Amino acid sequence: MLERWLNMYKEQGVGTNPRAALHFAVQALQPLQFRDKHIAFYICDCVVRSDRGISPEENCFILDLSRLVFS
Repeated sequence: MLERWLNMYKEQGVGTNPRAALHFAVQALQPLQFRDKHIAFYICDCVVRSDRGISPEENCFILDLSRLVFS
């Protein structure tokens, strides 16, 4: 399942654009129940880290997403 999500994010170019990734993640997370948001956060985190190290812009994305998921 994780590989499927990684491929989908990469095909849409979301992994190279943190703002687009955050917008896409917010849309994907909204309909989920609280417990399901944790796995979604893990998937998003893996996608961001999949291609290279974390840039400062991507680090902000991870922090914003974690606030959304865990608040």
